[in-house]
Amino acid sequence: IPGLGDDSVAIDNLITKQKGEVVYSFGEYLRRFVRETRARGATPIINSLTPRKFWENGRIRRTHGSFADWAEETARAENVPFVNLTELASAKMDTMPPARVDSLFGDASLHSSERGARLNAAAIVEGLRALGAADPLREYLRP
Repeated sequence: IPGLGDDSVAIDNLITKQKGEVVYSFGEYLRRFVRETRARGATPIINSLTPRKFWENGRIRRTHGSFADWAEETARAENVPFVNLTELASAKMDTMPPARVDSLFGDASLHSSERGARLNAAAIVEGLRALGAADPLREYLRP
């Protein structure tokens, strides 16, 4: 369910064949992730989603009022570190010719190729380093 609310709905899952499965909003799933991670003694970090290969005015399109924004708002509300992977990786793709960006995807617009996964991983490390003292993984990242 799109959004940050505590909405839920019962569905008949066509894939698992489970009837009456309760699904929640994107924000509710993120809040559950944060609570469950903390309950296990770990430190949650929220990343936004990987970019999609949709062009707008010669750049990878950033969508506002959607998943990346919801992830950031949830991180802020839950007081956890946030890495804007969508923006960091999109900014790198913006500097590349379209044919090179094509090689970063294993399908038409969504899933990464190995090369794209490496670019996304590098963007996450860049985002973690930008957190400075707030980065709970800083001692594990090589220069």
